[in-house]
Amino acid sequence: MTPPVTVLMPVYNGAAYLQPSMESVLTQTFSDFELLIIDDGSTDESESIYSAIAAVDSRVRYFKKPNGGIASALNKGLELARGEFIARTDSDDIMLPERLARQLAFLRSNPHFGFCASAMEVIDEHGQVKAVFRPVPASKDELDTLLRKRAIITFTHPTVMMRRKLAIELNGYLTTFEPCEDTDLFCRMIGTGAPGIALPDVLMQYRMHRGSISGRRAFRQIYISELVRTNLYRMIEGKPALMPAEWDRAMERRPFFVRLRSSASMLSGALRQTARYDYVSGYQVKSKAKIATAMVLRPFATLKALTRKALGGTGGRAQLPTSRWD
Repeated sequence: MTPPVTVLMPVYNGAAYLQPSMESVLTQTFSDFELLIIDDGSTDESESIYSAIAAVDSRVRYFKKPNGGIASALNKGLELARGEFIARTDSDDIMLPERLARQLAFLRSNPHFGFCASAMEVIDEHGQVKAVFRPVPASKDELDTLLRKRAIITFTHPTVMMRRKLAIELNGYLTTFEPCEDTDLFCRMIGTGAPGIALPDVLMQYRMHRGSISGRRAFRQIYISELVRTNLYRMIEGKPALMPAEWDRAMERRPFFVRLRSSASMLSGALRQTARYDYVSGYQVKSKAKIATAMVLRPFATLKALTRKALGGTGGRAQLPTSRWD
């Protein structure tokens, strides 16, 4: 019989954390699911790990493809998935036991919602909890407030459960929007009238480690996220979306000092973002240096991030067991 949920896990050289990640899926309180692994051309021991587990648990399926990037792997997963709902997770994250049950219950009870995320614990490479992050919007009212402010709206991808049919109708993940392919998809869902929120329940452990993100990727992520934000409100206003090439040309046409200020803002954001990973990984000096540089570039925005967001995303609330950056 077709399971109602497909847990979609892309894998690329994920051997270091793959086994505990898979075990956290297979020990969920809700058991009627399939775990679909899309191996995006791994060259490490990943295949031997997931194939051994698949041999003893029929809920595990896997497909290996040449390396093509995260969006390509996820689209293959949407194509092969059998579940009505897609629960995303990554090969280095941990699902807490009630995750599938809680999110599935919410989406079944709220058919007008396209997806939902959740609160999460932030863990380091050793599995130690470094923070509890409760993102917003946590309700439809909070989402509407953000939309009125024309805010950037983001969700932590591995915490999301969504409706597979809706994702396919919207053409899935767009490779041209990497590394914001997930935010782009969720904003297109919201823009077409299928909103999403982050449940207040802590349902995931999200692993931060130095291999997770690079400064260059963080800069590009912030650059494309502004395009995604622009497209969300263009969609709401009935205007066509801009593609990255069009966005690049529009950004290049701006006056020099406007481009300079924008670059400083994005660099400050990239430094803050990578500083989070340094902080969780125990590289305190490097983290502080990045925050200091970000403060020079954008003092108000950096201070706001430190006092209101800490390790979070869009307007999120983080609770840290230790001091934030000092």
